[in-house]
Amino acid sequence: SDLRVISRTSTLQFENPRSNLAKIAKQLNVNKVIEGSIYSAGDSLRIQLQLIGIESGEHHLWAEAYNEDMRTVLNILNDVTREIAREVQVSLTPEEEKRIDERVSVNRETYKAYLRGLHYINKPDPEQVRKGLNYLHEAVEKNPADPMAYAGLAQGYINLGHGPTPSIDSFQKAQAAALTAIKLDYTNSEAFSALASYTLYA
Repeated sequence: SDLRVISRTSTLQFENPRSNLAKIAKQLNVNKVIEGSIYSAGDSLRIQLQLIGIESGEHHLWAEAYNEDMRTVLNILNDVTREIAREVQVSLTPEEEKRIDERVSVNRETYKAYLRGLHYINKPDPEQVRKGLNYLHEAVEKNPADPMAYAGLAQGYINLGHGPTPSIDSFQKAQAAALTAIKLDYTNSEAFSALASYTLYA
């Protein structure tokens, strides 16, 4: 709550940046950027992240590499959140501390389907978006209690609704998926982001 964080959907345009970080930061109106890469081999992941300050010329504030089994990959997000909060000297509320301390595991196959779905739903081609939705439906079938899969479905249907050949019920499906994700996890920011997009565009 002590930080203003730009949403993932706003940063997707910079997945393969042609501009330098200072220009990207100016366009997003931020003064720090997290840059990273992920490598996978089977069920193992290597994640490299760095926090870069932009205020007075680019300078590295923090960098770390993680080697993790896919089942516990979500725990990295908690560790990174804590490290960055400490580095930029922001305060965490007791509720935020409790959330960061939570340790969870994911089903490998569910998470793989979820990641593949996210990859495709952000493509400009409607057929690619539909391919991504198929992966996300697969994730939901493997684990109906996974809020992230429903949040991904919601965003995918919103993207499809904006496509050149939108489905009539895309936004209705987006709303239903977002509400399901929120019901499963009221702290899921991706679900609220998708629900906000639905409210804006539907």
